[in-house]
Amino acid sequence: MIKSKRVGLIFAVAIFIVGLVCGMFVDRICIFHKIFPFPMKINQKQADRMANRMMNGMSRRLALTEEQKNKLAPIFKKHKEEMDALAKTIRPKFETLKNKMDEELKSILDDKQKARFEKMRKRFEGKEKPPR
Repeated sequence: MIKSKRVGLIFAVAIFIVGLVCGMFVDRICIFHKIFPFPMKINQKQADRMANRMMNGMSRRLALTEEQKNKLAPIFKKHKEEMDALAKTIRPKFETLKNKMDEELKSILDDKQKARFEKMRKRFEGKEKPPR
């Protein structure tokens, strides 16, 4: 009885560790390939793709009828302009805060690290392609 509990516990811990490692691996791939772009700096094509993904996910998870699916897109479209306007008001404040944080981070880095940091920042913001 004790042996089977121990085996079960070891199995559960192993599954948890494998899941954690897989999650970290997928996260790095998503960041590297910009599968999840920075939400405040996306172009129209990316925004449309994201909206379609959201609608498809809702449709699948909620098992929506065809009639409900047809009503979904107009609701998203109706609120998109308002959400975009809100994002535009937030963006300058966010940029200011991000720049302030970057300056604080740079203050603890040496010159070589600062150069690397700038490359990382440009790559993250999509201004530079990652090395292949």
